[in-house]
Amino acid sequence: MRASGCLLVLVVFVAPGSYADPKPTTAQGWVHKGIALNDNSDAEAACYRKAIELDPSYASAHFNLGYVLHHQREYSSALSEYRRCLACDSGRLDALLNAGKLALLAERDHEEARRYYSRFLELSAYKAGADSRAVTEAARDVGTLEDEIAAQKGCTFQEFYTAADIVRMLTKPITRTRGGGKLYSAGRVPMMLFGVGESDLTESARRQLDEAALALQDAAVSEIQIVIEGHADSQGDSEANTSLSRRRAEAVGQYLVERRHVCGGQLMVRWYGEDRPVDMNCTNEGRRHNRRIEINNEIACW
Repeated sequence: MRASGCLLVLVVFVAPGSYADPKPTTAQGWVHKGIALNDNSDAEAACYRKAIELDPSYASAHFNLGYVLHHQREYSSALSEYRRCLACDSGRLDALLNAGKLALLAERDHEEARRYYSRFLELSAYKAGADSRAVTEAARDVGTLEDEIAAQKGCTFQEFYTAADIVRMLTKPITRTRGGGKLYSAGRVPMMLFGVGESDLTESARRQLDEAALALQDAAVSEIQIVIEGHADSQGDSEANTSLSRRRAEAVGQYLVERRHVCGGQLMVRWYGEDRPVDMNCTNEGRRHNRRIEINNEIACW
């Protein structure tokens, strides 16, 4: 194991005698040559780049290159390599943890960081030998990130919106200060339509969507491109929650188009799983808020 404080995590397994070849001919050989250097130098990085040339899908080459760049404080480049590693091996714990740290450090992206940490926690629960301290720290960081994301979004809810309410919210002037601003300052309508784990529309959800359909057919709104966003709370598996949020968004879009004859060309459907909370997931009310659909003016979306 190689590590630097608590910032970097690296676990590698090397076949006996694999360092002996001075002129590797395979991607694995170049990775082993780089690990043999073990000095976080440009020469070590060059070994991993050569391995990637030979096999772009070799996750360990991307991870080790990311690790060297991470040590060299080339944080954005390191994050890119961790992402490539995870594209090849989505369950690699050390890459998930390091990518989570750099998503915050390099890009201040709370949502991406939260996604990596959450996946790390889910997989750690099923893998023997997971670092207990890293698990504890990641669990703490997920809670902090959720609070920060929710505070940034500043979302408020109504139990029921009339068509007039929705028209007013979708057509409110949208302004941005340099560096952003409150996500819900204008143009977004969050609705609580679903129960825990559900994507089927209830009678009350249909009544609310009937009002939304009237609003979308209003002359003031009919030329606005609308985005239907699906969201979930953080209970359960993150990948399952992403699928659930998609089914929720698609159910709403299908109802508006097929049952209430809203123009399909006006609507786009997106889904974000549990990654964009607007309230704390540690309370029932907070989870209810996060288990939402949003009907939004496209220009108000991130």
